[in-house]
Amino acid sequence: MPLLYGEAVGSFEAFLIYPGLDPGDSQAQHGGQEMLYILTGVVDVLFTSHTVRVSAGDCVHFPGYLQHRLCRIGRARAKALLVLSNN
Repeated sequence: MPLLYGEAVGSFEAFLIYPGLDPGDSQAQHGGQEMLYILTGVVDVLFTSHTVRVSAGDCVHFPGYLQHRLCRIGRARAKALLVLSNN
């Protein structure tokens, strides 16, 4: 669910996301920076070389050029605030 997006908000966009149990095969990769704040649940951020596990209240920030995927851990629904910057 987009919260802020498009040229009107300047250099960043914000979305509410609901990671699933299956991270899928495709890896996200983009310019700028990414910040993920976990609102509920537990999420693995899978990078090519390592995995970072984040839980409700945790935040992870990384350059968008790193290939990454998201995967919910456990049965509880996961909800996160995703902020992308163009810089």
